[in-house]
Amino acid sequence: MPLRHCRNPNCPELIRHEGYCAKHATSAPAVAEAALYAFYRSADWLRLRNIKLAKNPVCQWHQCTAFAQDVHHLEPVRTAWHKRFDLSNLQSLCHVHHTEATNREMSAAPKPPEWYDKAAFLRGFQRYTGSVAAPKPTRAR
Repeated sequence: MPLRHCRNPNCPELIRHEGYCAKHATSAPAVAEAALYAFYRSADWLRLRNIKLAKNPVCQWHQCTAFAQDVHHLEPVRTAWHKRFDLSNLQSLCHVHHTEATNREMSAAPKPPEWYDKAAFLRGFQRYTGSVAAPKPTRAR
């Protein structure tokens, strides 16, 4: 197997497997942004999202009677990757409550480690994909 660079953008270490070197393996982000980006655009996620919205078409927020437009992970995919397809971890929400739930989640989320450099990550993403533009966050419909 060819040698590869550690996935930490600031690390020059060469390793024989894909991922992080021993120094950065324990402090690596729970799930890489590129993996999240790909997950939310996968056919499996879109299918499960439609199933959840069909089962629960009304917002599940306390005392809300609006139609649900979004599906929210109760335990974030970023930290609970193994529960990303678990129906019991999903909640149908209207767009207003999904935004509120996500904002609460992001404000309580742990900050990336001090070595994590988002600009370097995006440069690496651009080199890997050949794209000159950073991935644009869009929500699943």
